[in-house]
Amino acid sequence: MPSVPSRPPGTGTTPTASVEGDVWRLAGDLDAAALQLLGDELARAAAARAHGELVVDVSAVTFCDAAGLRLLCRTALAASGPVALVGVPERLRDLVALCGATFPFVLDESAGEVTAGGGSG
Repeated sequence: MPSVPSRPPGTGTTPTASVEGDVWRLAGDLDAAALQLLGDELARAAAARAHGELVVDVSAVTFCDAAGLRLLCRTALAASGPVALVGVPERLRDLVALCGATFPFVLDESAGEVTAGGGSG
């Protein structure tokens, strides 16, 4: 059975988001602080995209809880096209499995590195 993500309070890392072409890279902890810090900005940016697939690289995410999943879902729902999560850490896959929810994005099964053009290498 997958393990539930947990960590001691106050030990998180500040979340960051960067854009390289059609690839968004998220790093740090995706939790309530990330939702508050990045939620509206990411949703607006996703909604402003004209079309095409949005690739979100989460390989540098160090922690994700229910609020982090909400951040990802809000971003995906605001996008005008498909959203692919790539570089998904095992602990994030476990959390998705534990939630048993249908998400508005695709979890990329490849373990390859994501390039700015949206491909795996």
